[in-house]
Amino acid sequence: MTTVEVEQGKLKGARIGDSETDYVAFKGIPYARPPLGILRFKAPEPPQDWEGVRDATAHGPVCPQYNDRLQRLEAGSEDCLYLNVYSKTLAPPQPLPVMVWIHERAFQLGKLLGLETEDPQALSTFLKNAPVSDLVNIKLPPIETKHKDLTDSILFGPVVENAETDVDHFITKPPPELVRSGCFAKVPIILGFTSGEGMELGKHFPANLNLLLNTGAVVPRELKLTLTEQQLRHADIEIRKYYFKEKPLTADMLQEVVNLETDRLFVYNIIRFARYHSYFTSSPVYMYKFTAETERNYVKKFYKMDSISGCCHADDLYYLFNVTCQDVPLTSNSQQIIDNFVQMWCNFAANGNPSNANAVWKPFTDSQRNFLIIDREVECVSNVDDENIKFWENLYNEADLEAR
Repeated sequence: MTTVEVEQGKLKGARIGDSETDYVAFKGIPYARPPLGILRFKAPEPPQDWEGVRDATAHGPVCPQYNDRLQRLEAGSEDCLYLNVYSKTLAPPQPLPVMVWIHERAFQLGKLLGLETEDPQALSTFLKNAPVSDLVNIKLPPIETKHKDLTDSILFGPVVENAETDVDHFITKPPPELVRSGCFAKVPIILGFTSGEGMELGKHFPANLNLLLNTGAVVPRELKLTLTEQQLRHADIEIRKYYFKEKPLTADMLQEVVNLETDRLFVYNIIRFARYHSYFTSSPVYMYKFTAETERNYVKKFYKMDSISGCCHADDLYYLFNVTCQDVPLTSNSQQIIDNFVQMWCNFAANGNPSNANAVWKPFTDSQRNFLIIDREVECVSNVDDENIKFWENLYNEADLEAR
């Protein structure tokens, strides 16, 4: 029996694999008290102790969530604050590097659940008592905004909190303002994107064609909150001229929409953060662009985007993780990519430098914009998508949103 002792008690795990690849696994370890009842939406509280030996050979419940790709509510429980720990050994001679995966998911808005109030206490009480299935059901009516765009369908995100209230705070100023002032952790990071991130929103096209025809629909939200009506119309015209080649948007322009959303919602702001990071700290930032397209690009195939160039949002994860919940093939086409990708991430966790024998991954700076292109071969190049990035930098400079 594989047993360890942690602060709350003893855990029984399991040894998995064969003699060459075996490792120990401890699953379903509570890292906080179950967030049920009055603890819903609260900061996590320490887990309770347990008596005897806790069985840690099975995963804990997953969080209730709506599967956007399968269009269904997945079974789960709010009692879901568990982690799984995997290690090659229980008694390493020195501490081992640790990699933690934190997945993302969407939530919902109180107004859409039937509550009209500006009373934060009333909203909190309402949300604590709402059925969890309602909180994760995304088939609810969209919010009405003056200038609609695709990000209006993003259900819930962080908000700027009142710094004067007597509760724990997470964000007290707009994130772009925090980043521009250097208010972030000064640590080495890897940042990157896939070559076709915008497929995640392009999947709604051409059903949302009329939405995209609205003035301001292609303008990033940060600009819309800053520009005057006249400036907004100008930005809208310039963006359409650049990405749609001065042609009116029609239902057969999916590739153009994907290109726009890739840069507008993903690439520009990722590079923008990398620039600020390199300005405020000497800690390196390593940038990558994932361009590989093999049989493992599951999301792109699921969205039926085979005719569109690029690697879809989240398809890079199928090269980093051994996905078993979906039928994702593994062939010689993808094995080399996987070997490079995984080794570089492990190198970064172990020593802060992701380079391996196949490529020297140079850090990104504002003056030396180095990127690692990840495909069947890996190569470090400079100024990726430079023309597109300069277009967005000019737009943001005109709005006085590029302080550095």
